[in-house]
Amino acid sequence: MAGLTPSQTIGPFFAAGLRWAITATARAARGDEITIEGRVLDADGKPLADALVEVWQPATSGDALGGLQRIATDAGGGFRFHVARDAVQVNVVVLARGLLKAACTRVHLAADRVPAAVPPARVHTLVALPTANAGRFAWDIRLGGEHETVFFAL
Repeated sequence: MAGLTPSQTIGPFFAAGLRWAITATARAARGDEITIEGRVLDADGKPLADALVEVWQPATSGDALGGLQRIATDAGGGFRFHVARDAVQVNVVVLARGLLKAACTRVHLAADRVPAAVPPARVHTLVALPTANAGRFAWDIRLGGEHETVFFAL
């Protein structure tokens, strides 16, 4: 039997090891922001309870860390972050056990803002949809499978 590699041993400790960074960027929504919430799912549609979602958008006044937010997923793979109501796009990085490199994507609030290079059949994977709750949008990040989120090579 082969030994474990360092990337395999990160296991359930990934998010716990970055708790300090998550806490430093945690904040509530402000009056001029909307909330995007969803889940990080694996290729089989199962939630990842120990992933880290990092989002970045241009800084607004009063942002000590610019527009950076880091969110650990909960037991159901859930995350929630806040963005400017008029955001054109928000850059998103996903880090999780089993990923050797960060997965980079972005989320848009309208399909017509998604880059033309994205195949039309996959545009929906980059668009957050309004929910019944005012100011809240839903968007899942799928790391593989039939409905995999579009990721970008940076």
